[in-house]
Amino acid sequence: MKRHAPDTGRFPPAPADLPQPQREQWDETVRAFGSSWWKPSDYPLLHEYLRALAMADGIAPLIAGTTDADDLRKLLSARDLEVKRACTLATKLRIAPQSRSDRHLAGRLARDAGRGAPKPWEFGVIDPDDPGERFFAGR
Repeated sequence: MKRHAPDTGRFPPAPADLPQPQREQWDETVRAFGSSWWKPSDYPLLHEYLRALAMADGIAPLIAGTTDADDLRKLLSARDLEVKRACTLATKLRIAPQSRSDRHLAGRLARDAGRGAPKPWEFGVIDPDDPGERFFAGR
């Protein structure tokens, strides 16, 4: 779904309280879309999205270093919770590919992709080096 707003060419700055790695991720994320994509109401959601990603990334080394089954279960549960939170926020921000697609447009693009392409029975190209072609051609 497109957002209609003038493209000013200015991207929202990262909040001052974000750590440097998350500030870089903020810049990458906002620049992946046009400057008109972002509304001020999106900034807190984007902030939480980046926080969820950072928390999930922070849990990953703990998962890799644990040998206790109970600890592993708890860490996996915590990571899954953060990943789900990040996925939900990405959808709400419309930055997940699925949330940007329109089912009608997707169907039309799929139909149009096949137009003009030769049908399987219209190829008519016989490869003389293919023994199957010679067999089925009766040679």
